[in-house]
Amino acid sequence: MNPPTSFSPFARGALVAFLALCPLAASAGEASHCPEPLDHCVRAMVEKTAHRGWVGIEMERKEDQSGAVIIQVVPNSPAAQAGLRPGDVLIGFNGIPYAKANQEKLEVAYRKEMTIGNTITYTITRDGQRRDVPIHLAAIPDAVRAQWIGNHVLQYHGAENPPRTAEAHKP
Repeated sequence: MNPPTSFSPFARGALVAFLALCPLAASAGEASHCPEPLDHCVRAMVEKTAHRGWVGIEMERKEDQSGAVIIQVVPNSPAAQAGLRPGDVLIGFNGIPYAKANQEKLEVAYRKEMTIGNTITYTITRDGQRRDVPIHLAAIPDAVRAQWIGNHVLQYHGAENPPRTAEAHKP
């Protein structure tokens, strides 16, 4: 089970630690429903996020995919504690520049490094100055995790896509 490509730092409007955490969903914009039964999908999302580190920013990718602009920093989050601000532009992660050619490398690095307690480094630009910002990752707050899962359920299992459960698919 591979994570969707929307797991990358280039997901539009994604919260770092990323909204599309269900390893069973298709890439954002490429499918209208999650191919797995709802109960399996929710269980997988809960398991995948249990040890996932959280930064606490919302970002929007730049059209040229050279980075992402921070549009919101969650108060008291690791990002806020590290000094990230709305308007900062993320241009690299742990020494890997954001570029379309590096997407696979970035996804592997995110999966490996984005765990609770790790310290990651974002390279940002602010006011034309480049700087590295270390961030100590925290656990994803329950309310945030519930929102991510709820968003996935609405998007991929919503009214247009009636929920499927494992029970409904037993022979």
